[in-house]
Amino acid sequence: DPIGTSAQPEDDATPGSGVLCWVTGQCDGPNCKGGCTTSCNDVDDGVTRLKSPVYPFTGATNVVIKYARWFSGDEDPWSVDVSNDGGSTWTNVETATDASLEWTDHRIDVDALFGVADQVMVRFVARDGPLDPSTVEAGVDDLRILANGIVTDAPEVGPAASVVFGLEQNQPNPFRPETEITYSVPGRSAVELTVYNVAGQSVRRLATGVTPAGRHTVKWDGRDGTGQRVAAGVYFYRLVADDRTMTRKMTVMK
Repeated sequence: DPIGTSAQPEDDATPGSGVLCWVTGQCDGPNCKGGCTTSCNDVDDGVTRLKSPVYPFTGATNVVIKYARWFSGDEDPWSVDVSNDGGSTWTNVETATDASLEWTDHRIDVDALFGVADQVMVRFVARDGPLDPSTVEAGVDDLRILANGIVTDAPEVGPAASVVFGLEQNQPNPFRPETEITYSVPGRSAVELTVYNVAGQSVRRLATGVTPAGRHTVKWDGRDGTGQRVAAGVYFYRLVADDRTMTRKMTVMK
């Protein structure tokens, strides 16, 4: 259908059962204010992002990301970015403003992009600019991460099915007065998430105890265990989950 009409993808890229399909949409069905319209499922005056968990592929080879995408836009961009450091920095691999109005297959060679795979993430972004009203709709399906011949599908049921152990870069970074730290565990785990100073001294424990599988986010307000605000500078945060450990660096601003 032409742009600006009923251009929803309707069906996912693969008929029948398969991995989850993500489609932009803000419509609340029967509760949609003012009643459903042609464009009530599009992105309105903003950004819709779909971001994967961290895939710890350190030392892996032949790392490839595959996905199918559907896009309808009018001068507003659709983009795909990949991170190799757990979300600290991103590299753009696809930008499109065309309206394909059909599912197309895409492939990202992570080895060719970064040389050596590490903490891999991928994000899909659909935008709608406030100065140019248009119908912007997008879909992602059949997302697969391949490494050393192993395929990781997006989850069929629930977000924890494809979650792997990972610790993401805090956001924002540098920060003041607070930041968010996101970590992932593939199964029910005994977890400790602790902030340390550059001398290796424990500053604040942010999470402790048994945690269910999935992706979890905690906030740090820049204060130590006594409630005092810490000095500006570099700090480290370490995730310990059962027998696995991961550490990242963050910066507190003045």
